[in-house]
Amino acid sequence: MSPLGILTGMPVEAKIAKSAAAKLSDSCLVEFSEADPNLARARTSQLIDAGASTLMSFGIAGGLSTDVATGDLVIPTQIISPSGEHYNTDFVWQRKVCRVLEDAGIRHHVGNLLGSEYAVADASEKKNLAVQHGALAVDMESHIVAEQATAAGVSIRVIRAVADASDDTLPPAALAAMTESGFVAQASKVMRHLLRHPGELPPLLRLARNTQTALAALKRASALSPSLLSG
Repeated sequence: MSPLGILTGMPVEAKIAKSAAAKLSDSCLVEFSEADPNLARARTSQLIDAGASTLMSFGIAGGLSTDVATGDLVIPTQIISPSGEHYNTDFVWQRKVCRVLEDAGIRHHVGNLLGSEYAVADASEKKNLAVQHGALAVDMESHIVAEQATAAGVSIRVIRAVADASDDTLPPAALAAMTESGFVAQASKVMRHLLRHPGELPPLLRLARNTQTALAALKRASALSPSLLSG
């Protein structure tokens, strides 16, 4: 059987996906992009070249709608690219997963997910994007997965957990970790930034807590595998 291909942004998300995939009888391939759009395109192409018949975008996202809170899951029906293209996700799978999440008492939302080539950090920009696109959340990988899946003729699945809510503005210290490949690799850069801007430490710690809440939601949902991943 053709494998499921999963793309995440961060290594920690990939670890969660691999743990869930290990419970599947079918094969599964997992790659991460290090929050780099160009690398995301290359890694998604690798998944397709390896024979993936379904592509999944898995990880955390930023909230756009006031309806979604930190730790909520978003199971989108459509992915909207930065240029305005709309891509439908696997409807049958999406309905099945929502039933599983409902039965498990896991808070989740169905709607549009917006793709971005950069981290949407400002709360006012989040509000504008929510109004403009009617999207629940935003991430940096799902539109790339959707674009390439559509071009390759394979189905699209997306599971995202909200980290920063719509009214949260990311501190510049957090963005410093995303300017080059890898979050962990940029720890020293963040520390140097904080030494110059110590006032950013409280919001950075809040973001870290919110990210852990989102990752915990992904882990909880992933414990439902194989229902979560399989078709």
